[in-house]
Amino acid sequence: MVSAPVSTGMSVVLNGQFAPWTFRPDFLAREGFLTPEEADGAINPILSAEFVQFKLSWVMLTAELQRLSIATIEEPYIRIHDLVLSYLTLMPLTPVLHVGINRNAHFLCSGTREWHEIGDRLAPKGPWGEFAEGEGVTKSGLRSMTFERPRDPKSELPGRTRVTIEPSMVHNPGIYIDVNDHYDIVDGGLPGSSARAMELIQRRWEVSEATLSQIAHKVLGA
Repeated sequence: MVSAPVSTGMSVVLNGQFAPWTFRPDFLAREGFLTPEEADGAINPILSAEFVQFKLSWVMLTAELQRLSIATIEEPYIRIHDLVLSYLTLMPLTPVLHVGINRNAHFLCSGTREWHEIGDRLAPKGPWGEFAEGEGVTKSGLRSMTFERPRDPKSELPGRTRVTIEPSMVHNPGIYIDVNDHYDIVDGGLPGSSARAMELIQRRWEVSEATLSQIAHKVLGA
């Protein structure tokens, strides 16, 4: 039987127009978003006017002119939620086009038999004919599957949820699931406001967190 997740992660990705230098560790510490100790201990910082990237023990941040990514593999995930909202509160005129709330997890299978059974259930070999037979001891099978559920573009929350399932590259034999909840917040062809992005993140955070668990239960029985 597939276990509960053995490792998980979560990220928030924004597309819009950003000033990367305002994500420097020293700037974030000055505004109270990081402690001075965290800012001083930033790992492998890359700092320029157009690109900022650094890692702390609990977060990986990458800021570009049109994209912001804040990711973590350490709970509580609410810390990246709070970091994003604190920044958008400080910069209320930041134009935001899209918001992605993403969750991923690695699940360990009881053995290779169960691992293959899951792959065969998701992608039956029958339609592939002889191509699926493989050669020698090599066994053909699923390498990656992506399933997408769009939302009505006229709805209050246009966008889509995209789920990717692959063999885990961390735990063997294991399954990796990535859920990307993507939201469009363009208003009349113009970028949405940071206030709109904040409202959406607050409203959909728990829903996006729960989506992966629901899919894992249905697909893996986890």
